[in-house]
Amino acid sequence: MNQTGAAQETWNTADLVRKDKAHMLHPVSNLRQLQEYGPLVMARGEGVYLWDTDGKRYIDAFAGLWNVNVGHGRRELADAMREQGERLAFSPTFFGLATPPTIELAAKLASLFPGDLNYFNFTSGGAESNETAIKIARYYWSLRGKPSKVKILSRMMAYHGIAMGALSATGIPAYWEDFGPRPAGFIHLTPPYYYRHGEGMTEDEFVD
Repeated sequence: MNQTGAAQETWNTADLVRKDKAHMLHPVSNLRQLQEYGPLVMARGEGVYLWDTDGKRYIDAFAGLWNVNVGHGRRELADAMREQGERLAFSPTFFGLATPPTIELAAKLASLFPGDLNYFNFTSGGAESNETAIKIARYYWSLRGKPSKVKILSRMMAYHGIAMGALSATGIPAYWEDFGPRPAGFIHLTPPYYYRHGEGMTEDEFVD
């Protein structure tokens, strides 16, 4: 794996913490504790590891959930992003627009996916992807003459994102219970949790 070889810079952790307390909002965090203790400030990464501004190393158990699926410090990815940024920083796919990389990626994915999964819509993250899927499903039924067919089924304790539609599909009350009324049509089902609810049954019997 080619690494970017990021320089081990010297940081003023106390100054960064002070500025963070004064200006940053942290999602899914205890703001009172942050004001008291400050954030843990990460400065660089390599492979599966992160280093904070004091040089302490950690295993990164978060990044793969969002966007660093193949590890930190991949020079080939950094080079590809730099080259594309120099060539064309952004162009949407709205209004019939396209770019060579998005076309080629869609064609590559179509060659790898099974069956008739041949069309792709690229988004900036999981929440936006789920928002789009919800809209596509409802739009489909609207075009079929059934605009009232809007129910979205998801499971309790499942996480689908923090945008309002994806948040409503998320089955974790702590993520939405303090944010007022949610959009209608979202129904949460009990997950097949064999460990908690499968007493006296085999796994096959439980999921039947």
